[in-house]
Amino acid sequence: MNLRNRGDSMPIFFQVTSSSLPIAIASIGNQWEQESIVRPDGYPHFHWLQTEAGYGEISIDGKIIRLPKGKGVLIRPFVSHYYYANQGWLTKFVTFNGTLSDHLVNMVGKGHYITDEYTGAFPFGAWIDRVIAQHMSGDKNPLELSTSAYAFLLNLSQKDRITEYSDDPLYLHYISPTLRTIEHQFDEPLTLEGLAGDLFVSPQYLSRIFKRFTGDTVISYLQAYRVNKAKELLINHSALKIQEIAHLTGFSDASYFVAFFKKTTKYTPLQFRRLYLNRHLQ
Repeated sequence: MNLRNRGDSMPIFFQVTSSSLPIAIASIGNQWEQESIVRPDGYPHFHWLQTEAGYGEISIDGKIIRLPKGKGVLIRPFVSHYYYANQGWLTKFVTFNGTLSDHLVNMVGKGHYITDEYTGAFPFGAWIDRVIAQHMSGDKNPLELSTSAYAFLLNLSQKDRITEYSDDPLYLHYISPTLRTIEHQFDEPLTLEGLAGDLFVSPQYLSRIFKRFTGDTVISYLQAYRVNKAKELLINHSALKIQEIAHLTGFSDASYFVAFFKKTTKYTPLQFRRLYLNRHLQ
């Protein structure tokens, strides 16, 4: 069932690229009808917010930053900030995590935020739209997206640095194919044994090297990926029932899906849907 072409407004997608990559896209969205938000404890990831239409204001460090059309701001994790929305304020946004997320502060500087006004001609807004379009069409290359995300941040920081990605043969031969299978077949009854069998290795071997490269077990990664896809369906397709979302994301039992979702996110699926549809969070 292809739900990506139903034309729902205000799309938001979670963990578009694997967090095992150096720079990953934790969430991304556009055409967002932005409302006022209070975040006294900040947001857990580096967070870019940009105005598509209208304008709004953000308060950081006691300063009011006005965001007219086309202007954006990158906010460091856990920095207190407040959004002041005006009528008709439409935004787009992207947040970043990944294995190098703890080092991003060295890349973007020690300030609490960066605006786009001195960063040259890099098309930040167009980049977000392109990534969303690729994600919705299924036409994406995780490594290219990770490199592209680095370029996004590099243009904000204006630092002449490059990043390197692992060419370890173990990653290329075993981890990358496993990640692709999970991304494309997460709605199927995948098992560690089946994934290992496809690669002609033992489940123990695949589990060991997967943990080495990603810091997570195969099944934990799979379940987290399913939860992220469920989040997307809950928000972007509000007419879908919880039982349908459980089925579409690979959970054979709706009750288990609800319990696992709450254990992972602290919310039931319905609570999470209401939270985002009311746009208290982004």
